[in-house]
Amino acid sequence: FQPLRGILFGIGFYLLRDLFFTDQKGWWKMWLVLMIFGIFGTFGPAPGSLEGMVYTIFPLWIHLKGLPEIILQSLGLSVVLCWWIHHSQIKWFNRMMGILFVILMLLPVLGFLAGPVK
Repeated sequence: FQPLRGILFGIGFYLLRDLFFTDQKGWWKMWLVLMIFGIFGTFGPAPGSLEGMVYTIFPLWIHLKGLPEIILQSLGLSVVLCWWIHHSQIKWFNRMMGILFVILMLLPVLGFLAGPVK
């Protein structure tokens, strides 16, 4: 379901494009929005979120253990996406991102075709 999640993120970023992509510090704004609404302020008790820390029985270290990875992923997404928007004339980077997109879209399909793990 990650491709569907990516579409939802794309719609949200498109709606907030003036906030994120008009200045050179837009990556910072995008990262803060992802952190606030996507990590800490989710609507469900996900590990690492505020509700997860309050309403689940996991110890605090379980919640904190996964946060560095999630924080770095959201930072990487923000920096790369904003850099790409501001430097869209670089053809080799556009090609590389296109190839990565195709590969990442094929991985869920390959996982589905492989079937369940026995």
